[in-house]
Amino acid sequence: MGAGGEGALFLQINRNKKCITLDPMKAEGQEVLRRLVARADVVVANLPPQTLRAMKLDYETLKAIKSDIILTTATAFGDPGRGRIGLASMGSGKSCRVRST
Repeated sequence: MGAGGEGALFLQINRNKKCITLDPMKAEGQEVLRRLVARADVVVANLPPQTLRAMKLDYETLKAIKSDIILTTATAFGDPGRGRIGLASMGSGKSCRVRST
């Protein structure tokens, strides 16, 4: 348990990360995203293409902000076009690849 009450898994997964929370569907969140993308080299997303378009995080929108941006997508269940989204830990759990320590 961390000093702030964080659990061990949270501390393991989020070690050395800086985090923010924003709503990309609101104008304020989109402005923050534009500023972040303008300074980024790579955007990593685990959402289906239609959701990225709705959030204005699709490649064409990102490229308009920064012409050499790299967008990479990965989902826990493979092809995002099939509509199944999740985190890697969910995919591991469903495939019985989870280990206990």
